[in-house]
Amino acid sequence: MAVVGIVYLAAVTTYVPSSSFAAPDPLMGLHSLWDPAVLLFLQSIWVGMFLFMGRSHMTGSVLSFFVRKEHL
Repeated sequence: MAVVGIVYLAAVTTYVPSSSFAAPDPLMGLHSLWDPAVLLFLQSIWVGMFLFMGRSHMTGSVLSFFVRKEHL
C-alpha cells in the first residue's frame, strides 16, 4: 500500500503544475482563530468527541488523601 502511495505521489507531482504559495504568516493564522464562530465550532467538536468517546469502561482510578499522625 505504501508503494502505491509513493507511485501516486510521484505521478501527481510530475503532472500537476506547481504554483507559488505565499509565505506562511503565523500571526495572521492566530488572528483568524480568534473569531467567536471558530472558537464555538472547535469547542463543539471537543464536546462531541468527549460525548462520543465517553469514559473508559476498562480502566479506573482511585484518589485518596490521609494525614500522617506521626508528622503532627
